[in-house]
Amino acid sequence: MTIEENKSIRLVNQIAVAMIPALFLMTVVVTVIQKGNNPLLYLQPINILLCFFVLWLNYKHFINLSRFVFCVFPALNILGFSIITKLNGLTNNLAFALMPRAGLLICIVMPVLFFGYARRRLLLLAMLPSVLVFLGFDTIHKLFGIDLANLPYHPQDYFLIRSSYLIALLVLVPAILTLQRANLEYEQALNKSKEEIEAQRDDLNIKTQLLHESNQDLTASITYAKRIQNAMLLTESQIKQMLPNSFVLFSPRDIVSGDFYYCTQFQNQTTDKIILAALDCTGHGVPGAFMSMVGNEILNEVILTRQLHTPNLILAALHKGVQQALKQKETNNQDGMDVALVALTKNPNDPNQFTTIEYAGAMNPLYLFCQQAKEDNLQFEFIEIKATKRPIGGFAGEDERNYTNHVIDLVAKNYQTCRIYLCSDGYQDQFGGEKGQKFLSKRFKELLATMQTNSFANHKQILATTLHHWTTHPKTVEQIDDILVMGVELI
Repeated sequence: MTIEENKSIRLVNQIAVAMIPALFLMTVVVTVIQKGNNPLLYLQPINILLCFFVLWLNYKHFINLSRFVFCVFPALNILGFSIITKLNGLTNNLAFALMPRAGLLICIVMPVLFFGYARRRLLLLAMLPSVLVFLGFDTIHKLFGIDLANLPYHPQDYFLIRSSYLIALLVLVPAILTLQRANLEYEQALNKSKEEIEAQRDDLNIKTQLLHESNQDLTASITYAKRIQNAMLLTESQIKQMLPNSFVLFSPRDIVSGDFYYCTQFQNQTTDKIILAALDCTGHGVPGAFMSMVGNEILNEVILTRQLHTPNLILAALHKGVQQALKQKETNNQDGMDVALVALTKNPNDPNQFTTIEYAGAMNPLYLFCQQAKEDNLQFEFIEIKATKRPIGGFAGEDERNYTNHVIDLVAKNYQTCRIYLCSDGYQDQFGGEKGQKFLSKRFKELLATMQTNSFANHKQILATTLHHWTTHPKTVEQIDDILVMGVELI
């Protein structure tokens, strides 16, 4: 709605609201004085209904129609007043035939008040009914059998006639001049506001375009950074070459991720291991992605160059490497990562079999579901190995940070099948569901347990489908963190 329309609505509403009690009071007074015998009372209910009709039109935003009705019905009201009074013999002289014309002159000018000079077509259309009533005043009366030309004229009526036209003149001339000046000032202010708005719009368009171009450049840079990060990570097919029964559910919150996974094969003369890790760096997006690059580089140096292959020693070396890379002792920087890392030792006599699982964790636990090699035991035993409650990175004044190494001997335990799950906290922390709450680790472990009746090949799809349903029912919830879940089945 424009400023002009809002101003017009307020003006029409104020006049209509003021007229309703005035017309009602007039009706009561006439009824009391003349005991309901005055035929003019028939006009008052119509006038009150028209006022309510105008208010309703404004409420429904039929703005031009409400102004048109308000400009027309005073002229028709004057005409009806004149005809009724003469039909009922209330006035029978020339003065009361000419005085309504003075009122019609005022009605002709009324549309200027509501439409202004700028909207000339609407202005002329609103003036037209009053002009027609004014010009056809005598003819309309003749249709009702009233001949205004033959009404008696009394000398004392001269004063009434002259007074009515003088009052009309005194009203019309200042009103027209005032309205013209006000309209000119209003148009000048409107044009000034329009110019200011257009200038602001043009400035906003330029800034929006610059922001759009900057956003495109930034997005292109981050997208290219994603290519670099993806090149750092092994593909799922590359991991399957080392661990055929495995999956990686990896869903960054942004273009690049603070979660990352690591997988490599360590071999020397006495040992053949697959080392697998799920890492959750401080932050997500670009800051997290920088940390993932630091972590991946340190892991390569620790495992491939320094030949460390025991999980707790790898984590201790990773912690020192992060401290040194970020100069945390000097800067008191506390960034780092949470890690779940396993080393799967291969059977030297059968490369497709594994003999032990070694695990060390920094904040993130390890979940296992193992089944013993007994014909009558088809149940999976659930094992949760807690992590050391110390993250990788950060400086707390200690010289070294030690992590506990856990070893599961698959041969000694007589495990036929063992399913291993490593993850960050993104899946468990995701909001959703009917109550908009977190998924939580309890529900996550229950989900893993129910999945054990399904083929391991379907586990990734079950996790993805459950997460999608959790974040979209009953309403869609945005992903709040990077999500990483890794699974391996050892047979």
